[in-house]
Amino acid sequence: DWPLVGLVFEAEAEAGGLLRAAYAALWVLEYPLTLLRYLSIPGADCGWDGARRRLTLASLPFAALLLHVECSGKQLWPALEAQLSGTELPLWAALAAGGAAASLLLHCCGKPLAALCVAVFGARY
Repeated sequence: DWPLVGLVFEAEAEAGGLLRAAYAALWVLEYPLTLLRYLSIPGADCGWDGARRRLTLASLPFAALLLHVECSGKQLWPALEAQLSGTELPLWAALAAGGAAASLLLHCCGKPLAALCVAVFGARY
């Protein structure tokens, strides 16, 4: 297993006290954006350890919502007010539910997909 970049603090081994403190401060400032990145973009390094698998599963509903906002002219409120055609169901709720269903499917089929990833790309499992 190798760490998820940005989610695990890693300072240079040779870093002195002040430099290590600067690395730690930068890591703390970047952490919210890194977490949002992992929640909106599935992992693509073919590492199917537990942390990567959970983040990939969590990212699908958020990725669907992000794409919806992007396709709605990058405006949040019109995207939130949009409804599923012919219903009063908010489109964002349907997309989040679809993303959650895809996450469940991926969770159930995760090991075969990981094996395929290893076979195709030669990555570790």
